[in-house]
Amino acid sequence: MDDLLKKSLVLGLGAILVTEEKVKEVVKEMVSKGDVKVEEGETLAQELFERLSKGKDEIEKKITEVVSKVLVKLEVPVRDDFKKLEKRITALEKKK
Repeated sequence: MDDLLKKSLVLGLGAILVTEEKVKEVVKEMVSKGDVKVEEGETLAQELFERLSKGKDEIEKKITEVVSKVLVKLEVPVRDDFKKLEKRITALEKKK
C-alpha cells in the first residue's frame, strides 16, 4: 500500500515538474521569437507556475483523500489503533 501511494505521488509530482520545464521552454521560445518581451515572459511564467503549484496542492489533497478512503475500506489499522492496543497490553501486563 505504501508503495502504491509513493508511486502515485511521484507520478503526480513528476508530471508537474515536466510541465514546469515545458513552461520554461515555451516561454523562452516565445521571448526568443519576439512574441513577448522578456519581462512579459517572466510574468507569464510566474503566473503559470502559481497555477501549477495550486494544481499540485489539489492533486496531493485528492491523493490523500483517496488513500484514506481505501485504508478505511480495507480496514487497515492506523497509528491510533496501535496506540490503543499498546495501552491495553500494558494494562494487562500490570495485572499479572
